[in-house]
Amino acid sequence: EITGFGTMQVRGDVRVGDDDRFGRVSVEAQSIVLAMGTWRQGSLGRLDYELPISAPWYAPFSSTSEPVLGGTLSVRNGLNVKPALGETYNIFASPEVEGDLATRFDLVSLPGLDDGHVFRLQYGADSERSGGYNTVVSLVVEAFDSLVGFSDPDTYDDVIDGVATGVETADLNGDGADEILVSVAGPAGS
Repeated sequence: EITGFGTMQVRGDVRVGDDDRFGRVSVEAQSIVLAMGTWRQGSLGRLDYELPISAPWYAPFSSTSEPVLGGTLSVRNGLNVKPALGETYNIFASPEVEGDLATRFDLVSLPGLDDGHVFRLQYGADSERSGGYNTVVSLVVEAFDSLVGFSDPDTYDDVIDGVATGVETADLNGDGADEILVSVAGPAGS
């Protein structure tokens, strides 16, 4: 765990867990962990990110080459930060990523937000950071309705008769997040 302000540079690769051993890196405040090589996080690795009170543009985790992500990203809000709509929290940066990342976290744990807001996790180089490092993992605060398309229906005439027969999750649109599917007894297409 790293607390306080400053940068910890690691010459070479950083390995956070693997498939046989647990590993965890946690930072607080405006600390930065910089791998002067590749950041490798295995399936039992865990990255803890605390929502900062100020300077959400600082990405506390960086590597000089494209990171190999896996395991868990755990985002905490122990400081009771009130994220505003449209705000971006940068988590990981690298100068080598031009587009999408080849790897992603296996599991992401996010805190709930007030006022109908949610976090949307972004992967890939989406914005510049000082020193030429691209942000490759970030959280954007969005309205819940903008992500799922829920709105008040004009009518309630489209009620589906039947009993739910199953619930599944699957990534239907290729965004890396699973949607919830509910199967209902009745004729196909209803």
